[in-house]
Amino acid sequence: MRSQVEPNGTANRGGRHGALLTAVLKRLFQAKGLKYRDVARSIGVSEITVKRWMSGRGLTVEQLELLAEVAGIGLAELTELAVADYDTRLPQITREQEEGLARDSLLSMVFSLLLIGWSAIEIKRECELDEATLVSYLVRLERLKLIELMPGNFVRLLTRRDLRWAQDSPVRGLFHTHVWRYFQEMDFESPDAIWGTETLRLSRRSVLRMEQMFAELGRNLRELAEADRAEPSDEKKWYVTLAAARPVEVRFPRVTDRV
Repeated sequence: MRSQVEPNGTANRGGRHGALLTAVLKRLFQAKGLKYRDVARSIGVSEITVKRWMSGRGLTVEQLELLAEVAGIGLAELTELAVADYDTRLPQITREQEEGLARDSLLSMVFSLLLIGWSAIEIKRECELDEATLVSYLVRLERLKLIELMPGNFVRLLTRRDLRWAQDSPVRGLFHTHVWRYFQEMDFESPDAIWGTETLRLSRRSVLRMEQMFAELGRNLRELAEADRAEPSDEKKWYVTLAAARPVEVRFPRVTDRV
């Protein structure tokens, strides 16, 4: 994304960079339920002007910053999201990298937060880490070749955000240790519980499509979380989600079994 801005200060609309930046903005606006007229009202311009900017016409760095502010993120974060949309970073990490993460649950958590777009400052605050501890974890992730640590603790991911984990992944093993208990203890009658279930008979082709839909759901949820990052902390709760399906033998009740 180094060429995202032309020498005259105009966003590079001739290539894919400007289009990627506005595409991310569109998703963030949609996730926050914002129409172009809402965006226009927030920054004091006409809706036509916003539509022109969002199409890449005459879009400057200053205007990008205004639009990003309405979306609740900074220009650097917007660029990072745009990079994630097209770059060729690792879609899957090595066994050695996974084992390095799995040995320390906090290290795995820090990496997970980086994957969903959190900055080092946000991680430091949320995890209540001091500066030295934060840096030590970032250095460990850099040694694992999962991130590039830059001045000011700015982090560039060397992997894609939507990593694929192997079926026998040691990181998946952390699920059984830390995440599965949330669902074992879940009160399905709680007003905060969000869940649904379907029993379906599907072909292999539809099962593959279902896997893609699960991946799309994950991306959509990450976009919601990204759009909410600017919201006050006391108005947010942590949620853990699980999208799962398994083949089962369905035994239909016989007529004689009915009451």
